[in-house]
Amino acid sequence: MRLFRSLYLLALLPLAVACETPDRTPLLDFVSNGTATTGDRTASAGDTIEVRVFAQTSDLGQDRSEDPPLKSLTITAQEQFYLDANRPEFRDTLTYYFRDKINSQSFSFTHRFSASTNAGRQTWVYTALDEAGNRATRRITVTVRPADSLAALHSYTVRLQPPLNRTNRAALAALRGFALPPHATDTLDYQRLTDILYVPTTAGPTLASPTSATASPNFRVQDWTVRRLTVLAVTSLSSTSFANITNETALTAAVTAAAPSASSTAPLAKGRVVAFRTADGNDGLINVSDISTTTGVLTLDVKVRRR
Repeated sequence: MRLFRSLYLLALLPLAVACETPDRTPLLDFVSNGTATTGDRTASAGDTIEVRVFAQTSDLGQDRSEDPPLKSLTITAQEQFYLDANRPEFRDTLTYYFRDKINSQSFSFTHRFSASTNAGRQTWVYTALDEAGNRATRRITVTVRPADSLAALHSYTVRLQPPLNRTNRAALAALRGFALPPHATDTLDYQRLTDILYVPTTAGPTLASPTSATASPNFRVQDWTVRRLTVLAVTSLSSTSFANITNETALTAAVTAAAPSASSTAPLAKGRVVAFRTADGNDGLINVSDISTTTGVLTLDVKVRRR
């Protein structure tokens, strides 16, 4: 009798499985045209990384007509890097980089960001959420190993794009050494990191503090919760003098001599050197090494104390 009952229950299993509610977890994946990143990778400091995210309701092959629509895509980032010889490992708190409402059955987004200029790892987490609360998550880790990670000064090159749209990287987090797009600075997490903004004018490119009124049209800084006060000054240093500054003492002396106090610079030319002091008192220098006459992209050499 017991054997018969067991066989009977086994016979019912296919019926039970057939009656189960299909999995409605959203599909989230990375796609590529041959250049976009789809998995963990090692990069050079400041490299441009492109990730193409595709999301849709439920999994492939299912009828999606009754699926709850996608609600949002969220991108978070966490950086673990080597700050200096005394603090060899530093982990940033989790920061919200991007949040966007969707309300559709499918969604795609091209995410371009700069690899860190610090030695360490950035972990990017992408989460798609639907109206029923179902979610799917994917992540990518980017590792950077610059040769001068424990040098007295944090030296790096960064390219800032004119803030013509919400995805151009036009804001600089000076100590972290990466460029941010305006949509990232909409989040409180990145407002706390942003030191300098690229503000184009008819007379030429300028650099500005988030507190400067000149930054309002491009970055909507008037709506920010946190606007870090960075003071700036154009110095009399040449590019050669900039290159010869290799320690904290020389850097501090150059910034002190420039006496930065303005919230924005005059229009800049190639070869000009700008001194700055961030809201937390960190000194730095920027050499304008190139200004593209076609795209308006600024190439900046930066030196800043590691604190």
